[in-house]
Amino acid sequence: MRTLTVSKSLTLSGAFLAVFALHLVIENHLDRLNAFCVDNVLFDADPDSRLAVIAHNWYLGLTLHHPNLPYFFSPPIRLLANVLRQLRLTDRPEPELRRRIAMFVAPAASATKALLVIVLLRTMGASMANVALLSLLSVASFSQLLFGSIPDSYALSACCIAIVYVLAADAIQKRGQILWKAWCLISVVATGITITNFATVAAVFGSVLLFTGHSLRQTLRHVVILASVTVVTTTILAACGNYAFKTRPNLDLVDAVASYLHLDPTDRAFRFPIALGDTFSPPNPSIQYAKHFSGIDKCVLRFTLSETSGGNIVVYVLRAATLMLIVVGAFVAVAAPTEMRPIYLASIVILLINWGLHTFWGSELFLYSQHWHLSGLMLIYSAVCWLRPSRLWSTVMAVYLCAVVGNNLIVGNGIVRALVEKPIAVSCSTSQPIPCSD
Repeated sequence: MRTLTVSKSLTLSGAFLAVFALHLVIENHLDRLNAFCVDNVLFDADPDSRLAVIAHNWYLGLTLHHPNLPYFFSPPIRLLANVLRQLRLTDRPEPELRRRIAMFVAPAASATKALLVIVLLRTMGASMANVALLSLLSVASFSQLLFGSIPDSYALSACCIAIVYVLAADAIQKRGQILWKAWCLISVVATGITITNFATVAAVFGSVLLFTGHSLRQTLRHVVILASVTVVTTTILAACGNYAFKTRPNLDLVDAVASYLHLDPTDRAFRFPIALGDTFSPPNPSIQYAKHFSGIDKCVLRFTLSETSGGNIVVYVLRAATLMLIVVGAFVAVAAPTEMRPIYLASIVILLINWGLHTFWGSELFLYSQHWHLSGLMLIYSAVCWLRPSRLWSTVMAVYLCAVVGNNLIVGNGIVRALVEKPIAVSCSTSQPIPCSD
């Protein structure tokens, strides 16, 4: 890993604060527009229930998907809120104070991810121009701007995945020397936040081992060891959390899984490449009112990319350009070995894992885009490295980045305008606005 100088430290600190402020502003603006007062408004995300989990541990038995999400964050948030009130630094009621503290979690995770992307690219030997290009593309991606500003598990998962990539780059530089404590810790944390994150950890971990001198048998043995440590530790932590907080987990796993499965996956399999392109720059979403899952006479405003008709020519060009860069990067990773080849190959595997998983699992593909965002970015970097540095290609990539930023500003403005003009919840029978918390 490169040594940090004072100037580099100040630059990274400035970048962290800038990205943190960006996500905090977006998050607070969406909160003021009541986008977080009910689940499933923004691309099927669940900020209302996740805020309750993170801030208060008002847990609804989602142990299958997020076994330790409340136990990692609720205790320190409760402690901090209690200390602030004991020191008389605030007179907010404790539940409101805990919620305000929990609102800082996603922006902090997103800002940390932005720093890790910079560190990762520099560790991989990227030039300052490419670091600037890829870092800005990462921050400006619509998936990052939105889900990095929503109090849900996705920003946290994305931060953990970035840590995994940085550990991988460090291991490659050290010729396969593994920091076992760090890998076990991040594996336990990532899996505790979202259980499917372990597939990402295992893909990167196995790729690094396999392409840095370890045999296939050694690689499999190390992956099994990491999996065993992760499963045992995650289970123990979840059991301790359930006991300490007197949580009653939802044991009806069959219904829980069935509610997310799709028996006709053909359309979703074809839509995954579209979702991959939309991760960086999507079209305007479809806006509709959908029946609330509670079954009462309540329909909730819903933004979705699953039913959008496509977009204008700019959107099609951006989507095609993004997919072309990712495909070229994948071919380069396979055909032209480089020192960081394990990272690129792991990124391909992660995309394939998510493609297979979300062909059957989940209702809104775009919702899970933070799980593959960094993998797509790494393959774009692979393509950028393969293209000969020239003024022409620098100009093309700069235009591409500006087009992504411009399109995302338009899409984001459309979402905000809809949130301002339309009520979050209406009566399904009369179409009259009703409080979204009812």
